[in-house]
Amino acid sequence: MAISTFMGLETNKRGLTAQQTSLYTVGHNISNANTVGYTRQRVNLEATHGFPGIGRNAPMMPGHLGTGVTSQSITRVRDAFVDKQFRQETNNLGYWAQRTDAISQMEDIMAEPSTYGLNAGFDEFYTALQTLANTPKNSAARQVVYTKGSHLASSFNYMNKQMTQVQKNLKHEAVNTVDKVNSILEQIAGLNNQIKQVEPNGYIPNDLYDARDVLLDELSQYMPVSTENTYSGGLATDDAEGAMNVYFVEADGSKTMLVGSEKTGAQQNGKDLYGKSTASRVELMSGQTMDANGDVTGGAAVGNDDNYTPFSGIQISRSTSTAVDGTVTADPTTGGVKLSNGTSEFIVTKDGGGNYILDPSTPGTINPATGVITVTDPTTGVTTTVTPKMDGSGNITSVKFATGQTTSDGITFNTMSMDKGKLASYATSYGYTVDEAGATVTKGFYHDKLAELDKLAGEFAKEFNKIHTSGYPLDSMNPAENFFDTIDGSTTITAANIKVSDVMKDFNKIAASDVAGEEGNGNIALKLSNLKTTTIAGLNDTSAGGFYSKMVAEVGTEGEKSTKMAYNSATLQLTISNNRDSISSVSLDEEMTNMIMFQQAYNASARMMTAIDEILDKIINGMGRVGL
Repeated sequence: MAISTFMGLETNKRGLTAQQTSLYTVGHNISNANTVGYTRQRVNLEATHGFPGIGRNAPMMPGHLGTGVTSQSITRVRDAFVDKQFRQETNNLGYWAQRTDAISQMEDIMAEPSTYGLNAGFDEFYTALQTLANTPKNSAARQVVYTKGSHLASSFNYMNKQMTQVQKNLKHEAVNTVDKVNSILEQIAGLNNQIKQVEPNGYIPNDLYDARDVLLDELSQYMPVSTENTYSGGLATDDAEGAMNVYFVEADGSKTMLVGSEKTGAQQNGKDLYGKSTASRVELMSGQTMDANGDVTGGAAVGNDDNYTPFSGIQISRSTSTAVDGTVTADPTTGGVKLSNGTSEFIVTKDGGGNYILDPSTPGTINPATGVITVTDPTTGVTTTVTPKMDGSGNITSVKFATGQTTSDGITFNTMSMDKGKLASYATSYGYTVDEAGATVTKGFYHDKLAELDKLAGEFAKEFNKIHTSGYPLDSMNPAENFFDTIDGSTTITAANIKVSDVMKDFNKIAASDVAGEEGNGNIALKLSNLKTTTIAGLNDTSAGGFYSKMVAEVGTEGEKSTKMAYNSATLQLTISNNRDSISSVSLDEEMTNMIMFQQAYNASARMMTAIDEILDKIINGMGRVGL
């Protein structure tokens, strides 16, 4: 059977086109070698169907003749499993990096061991009391006791103020982090919708996939997430990744949707179809509790203020809407028109200017220019939007009801992974509540340390005052007054309000003797100085110095643990990142090799076309010329 000579031209034209596409893709890779988040692309070349084709009338010939090559698709070189590993480790690193930073700030505030820390304040105060015990009548010794006591109280005040300020900063950072999360979710939803506009036309928007993956990498440092791809419909190919649903993952593996779309039907091939991709809104909550059935109740969104509000969890809110056609009928009572969808009715009339206005009996708002009505049910929170269509005379001819419903999922820290992501780390540093044995318990690193600091100041001052009031001033036969008082007049002494009583500004009011009138008696001052080693029941039967040393040791231990975990996570993330880069990043050496390979293949295809052209020239212009 004869084969058309022109078939060779078409075969090699396909070769030229395919190699040209590959060269352009190499150029795109090289151009983006330093682009953050870029994934190298490759052209998937595929042999075209051979000749002759299959059929009853197909000609018979020896063999099956190839017809060339085609660029089947251009896809990214990426490993989904490595991506998942990277995001999981980024999630761990986000938690430990933030916790390390929070504890590091507390270590800076305590600054132990130091010549200016709280320990030094205690030691100097005890030393001054020992001096007073040896020279109870000495005015200078009494002044030093007052001064060192004031320094100790100021150290408590300063430490409390600094730790409280860092705690406030943590709250602001947590709220700002939630805002970042919501921004990322909106961007992912936007990219999903762009992707769903491109894929049904048969294209593969690789660069949009890259942008989405960069956002997912960033999101994973804040909270544990998982993803699921959906089909775009139309002419979307098997290589198309589709829109991506993003879920928040709780400790038990249950998931709540962060970005997704509602199912709208199915295509003839059996694959589900989905509508517009939308982002949920995440809010940081306080006051949430979990009832006996495991349902979340109560709670309010945390504001970006300086008030201490322990976090209780998060709330994920998602808006959905449905649209149905309504009916338009005349309303004889008002002279307007009644708009109805069977369950809701709205009456509109016209004002003197010919604009539609909402009948007073209907709660809601109306846009006079367009006639669009918006009503929100205060009980259910359901928003209904009524959009009219008008004829040339401005009369409503038809109407569509769009009902919006917002659903919210409350998630408490009882069900969340408290060692995953920055959001959980802010909570464990700042302060958070959980339900334990039917009671709400507040935890948190700064919350606990501030409570311990208050306990230290309160119990120490209480014990000190107890001993001090059992003694006598230098110039009085009456028992001494409290040495420590409060700045705000409160009856409870804390690290924030402790101070030396104003009465003690008269240094003679400082008690040193345990017997009235004995000016040379320093037994009370000695007893007060022995508080350095005396155990205090309210401080877990340890001395004030021992209690504080335990606090410092716990902060140091937690800081060391966090630093090591952050280092380990960073090292593991770097290893996974390098592994991912070895798969997905652009290697200039490899691209240069590919460039030469495709260039030579292009040249060879061009040379083949020249050869076929010469054959055709001989056939067309050289045959049948014998004897001329």
